[in-house]
Amino acid sequence: MAAKVDIIIPNFNNAKYLNDCLLSILNQKFQEWIAYIVDDGSKDNSLEIIKYFVQQDKRFKLISLTKNKGPAFCRNLALRVSNSHYVAFLDSDDYWDSGKLSLHLDHIFKNNIDFGYTDYFVFNNKKNFHFTNVKSSYDYEGFLKDTSIGTSTIILKRSIIKNIKFKKLKIMEDYLFKCDLLKKGFIAYKFNQPLTWYRLTPDSRNSNAIKNILFLWKLNRNYQKINFFKNIFLLLNICLNSIKKYHLKKY
Repeated sequence: MAAKVDIIIPNFNNAKYLNDCLLSILNQKFQEWIAYIVDDGSKDNSLEIIKYFVQQDKRFKLISLTKNKGPAFCRNLALRVSNSHYVAFLDSDDYWDSGKLSLHLDHIFKNNIDFGYTDYFVFNNKKNFHFTNVKSSYDYEGFLKDTSIGTSTIILKRSIIKNIKFKKLKIMEDYLFKCDLLKKGFIAYKFNQPLTWYRLTPDSRNSNAIKNILFLWKLNRNYQKINFFKNIFLLLNICLNSIKKYHLKKY
């Protein structure tokens, strides 16, 4: 059976979370998928875990890198080698509800949606959690003020990606990818159920809030060509929305 959706999973040293991630794919009610796991030169036992799942189900595809290239390279590589009509992203420290693909894809098919996302549960290693209530849709300007679309919740029509790539950055490469899609005039639409579990960890690349805001300032200035005053306005909005989104003790 041909896959209807390719799932792209970059991984670097996330062995302690990988089983939750990959098992959540295996347990999907919707079964027409292929999962491309790009291991980014992990030094822990990630490869052992991934190879176990590959042996259990041929729909898991391992791409193993000998040198660490970063999540942008991993996602771009998986996009090149995969070919299904729809693409879903899942970070290796996150995981899905068993109905994620069946419910979300049904909504996308019925409404002919190019760019879909969902609400998600935010949780930490202390098992504190809540679910988000992000906006029902985003255009480019709306997303600049509220960047709450979770990458691990996204499903895209491959046809809208074309030559858009993840840029090689230390953090927030997914922010620019979403901006590039929305700048082309596409609208992102939400399926109104929290179907993804987004994990906050102390070693996350996005764990330093002040550093992230400064980096986002530079991205808006250098890539989005946003002027000083608009940038201040956007960052204030993002800070307020982040407080709503992550209102629990991080770790």
